[in-house]
Amino acid sequence: MEKGMEADFSRMIIKKHLASGAFGSVYKALYDGREVAVKVLDLGDDNTKTTLLHAFMQEFIVWNKLDHPNIAKFIGAKGTSDLRVIPGHGKGRMPRNGCCIVAEYVGGGTLSSYLWKNRIRKLPLNVVIQLALDAARGLCYLHSRKVVHRDVKTDNMLLDNSRRVKIIDFGVSRFEALNPTEMTAQTGTAGYMAPEVLCSSPYDHKCDVFSFGICLWEIYCCARPNSTTSSQPDERLLGRRPQKETRDGRGSTLFRSHGDVKRREYKTSRSPKRLLQFFQAMNGRDIMRYSSCIR
Repeated sequence: MEKGMEADFSRMIIKKHLASGAFGSVYKALYDGREVAVKVLDLGDDNTKTTLLHAFMQEFIVWNKLDHPNIAKFIGAKGTSDLRVIPGHGKGRMPRNGCCIVAEYVGGGTLSSYLWKNRIRKLPLNVVIQLALDAARGLCYLHSRKVVHRDVKTDNMLLDNSRRVKIIDFGVSRFEALNPTEMTAQTGTAGYMAPEVLCSSPYDHKCDVFSFGICLWEIYCCARPNSTTSSQPDERLLGRRPQKETRDGRGSTLFRSHGDVKRREYKTSRSPKRLLQFFQAMNGRDIMRYSSCIR
């Protein structure tokens, strides 16, 4: 691990257990008096240790090289067989065999939960554009650094106290392969994955832009996308129009379905820079620029 990037547990106090998943937990903590989020990964037994340790190292390698206002800031990491962290008054179990990543604490919750809270009233257009711009800027930065996130979704975007979007969770991210045929793993979340990912075909950073398109539909409609419990592609994910519209019909006015995107040959035009220009133009109400961006 690079010098200066190793977290010092003697300077950390766990304050609160935030969430738990299949392979670990997230805590709110103080690190040198600063509020941070601590993602603790339980490496488990020998059957899962190698896979989980590889995911941890991949996240560390990618995340520690990123620095952008719309990316949660990486602070440090530590891989150890004995996590010596003394809990303050939090809950949750500290694994005996684990490792952790320390990152900026973003206290506004996930974008997904914020949208769900506004599912009845919906969001004003200026807020929709601001959220979309933030997410687009973060994604554009990732791609400029040759990073493919591979799990772009509103659950992996946090809001700070000023409602700025910050992208998180780089556990399945990787640097873009020089040879496009090298990246074929079916990685991501059902309902957000691009058709080429679902079909295990070669893909590149444009798979993130497809997922971002689903996030845009969520932001505008304050609704959750179609999903499937199966990892096999179905008609909904490969182009069929959703059977339900949102409560106020928003789904039919701006983003009818990701099937429409496929019918417009999205794969040849999925550019994060063009998306960023699109929302910057909308934000400035510059109709001429707006028109040129969407041609």
